Amino acid sequence: MIRFMSLLLMVCVLAGCGGGNGGGPRVVTPMEPMPTPPVSVGDPSAFDSTATRTAGPSIIPDVGALQRADPVFGSVAQNVYTAGSSPVRDVSTSFNGDRFTVNVSRQDGSSFILDTDRDDVFDVTLYTLYTPAGNLVNNRPAVDGYIEGGDAGQYAGGAAFIEYSDTDFTDYLAAGWWVSIDLNTDPVVADAGAFIDGPDYDVANTSLPIMGTATYTGIGGGAYLAQAGTDDTNAPGTLQKGQYRADLSLTANFQNMTIGGYANNIVAGNVSYVLPDGTVGFNDGPVDTNYRLDFGSAPINNNGAFVSNNITVTNPDFNITGMT
Repeated sequence: MIRFMSLLLMVCVLAGCGGGNGGGPRVVTPMEPMPTPPVSVGDPSAFDSTATRTAGPSIIPDVGALQRADPVFGSVAQNVYTAGSSPVRDVSTSFNGDRFTVNVSRQDGSSFILDTDRDDVFDVTLYTLYTPAGNLVNNRPAVDGYIEGGDAGQYAGGAAFIEYSDTDFTDYLAAGWWVSIDLNTDPVVADAGAFIDGPDYDVANTSLPIMGTATYTGIGGGAYLAQAGTDDTNAPGTLQKGQYRADLSLTANFQNMTIGGYANNIVAGNVSYVLPDGTVGFNDGPVDTNYRLDFGSAPINNNGAFVSNNITVTNPDFNITGMT
């Protein structure tokens, strides 16, 4: 049996947020100056690193001790937390090609920042979509990386996957996750969460179709925490933290105002684990798995937001006893 907690990042970074040129062809008269073609911004350097991540946190929170907070909209954030921590209030990001930051603020006033200019940056091996040719939805490039920081006995780490305009780095959409752990407490004080953010999320006006369907098929991913049971290859009670990539399919029915779908072909990586005897291990992956996430039908609100706990995790190799 396995107890399982998943934070799904519906990496809508492929769903086309901002960028591009709208409208039909423009007629240029002889009296008008010819338009200047946009200049490519080139390759970003925020996640440039030759470092390979070889270790994770020495302490991992118990899945059973985690409480789930309601999602926060503005950008999109969801999280879980232990006693002594607090639900997330807001997650904001910045990206200019050379630097990426994510600022996590909690309802109790505490916060932390992960910053590629200050913290350790590592390669991420789970994602392979980097060129516009591989992004069939809106032909925009993408970059990813893992950031690890923290001070005064605090561990903070997370991953981000960023899609951006090839003529403007600041026209971007970022999807990511974080884990924050206080290494000085027993039991640990910790929280984890997933977010989607970008300048287009500042736009309040949303217009949805009244008929028809729309299907997104592309990359999904996120973070998970798990506790091993008797049928796992690890010793019962082993705590595990990692991230995953998946093939994601979501279909919205605008006549019924519902959405649902699934994620399969799940690949795990950057997996840390702590055995019951305190032994700490790390596997950077990638590792193919037989996990599958099914998202039951959820209602879509008039503003385009949707929330649901109707999620089922299955794996023919294990008996999954619970999910948060």
